Amino acid sequence: MKPIFFLLCLVVSLGICTSKKPALSKVDTVKKYYEALNEKKVQIISEMSADNVIQKELDYRLPLTKSKFIALIKWDIAFDPKYKILNIEAFNDGVKVRVSKEGKRIHFLHEKPIITEEFFEFTKGKISTVGTTKYISFDQEKFVSKRIQLRKWVDDQYPELNGFLYEQTPEGAVKYLKAIAAYDARFKNR
Repeated sequence: MKPIFFLLCLVVSLGICTSKKPALSKVDTVKKYYEALNEKKVQIISEMSADNVIQKELDYRLPLTKSKFIALIKWDIAFDPKYKILNIEAFNDGVKVRVSKEGKRIHFLHEKPIITEEFFEFTKGKISTVGTTKYISFDQEKFVSKRIQLRKWVDDQYPELNGFLYEQTPEGAVKYLKAIAAYDARFKNR
């Protein structure tokens, strides 16, 4: 009798020790994603992302491996973004969220937060698609104009930073921040 009781206790205790936390809902996963972005916790974003992630912007689709997606996340967080969820809801097996984003790059190019509608899709509980489906508050003319001014000025004054707009890596973000700082400093030095 003692061996059976001992085995039963062992099996029950092993089951308790190996039980997993309940999975987050999709809505809670997206909330945690934005929280991790705000706190620059790349590892958390990596853990909640599928092995392949599709990055969408309106009709544009960019399939990425997890490592390329994480490099893009690192590029984004280099600009010290602050995301604020304005509305979030489960929608068609995914999550639709209205979000406000500001940061050093957006402040320079847009001068105020950009508000977008985003959509997340999941595969086996992991984020597999992240995309902007609609711009709610975005002055495209101002954004593009300032970006062109910055690029042209950098091409003339700091050719070593050329390509900073298109290098969406952590290193590219450093160049982008240097370009913004140099551009802003030109007025302070007069």
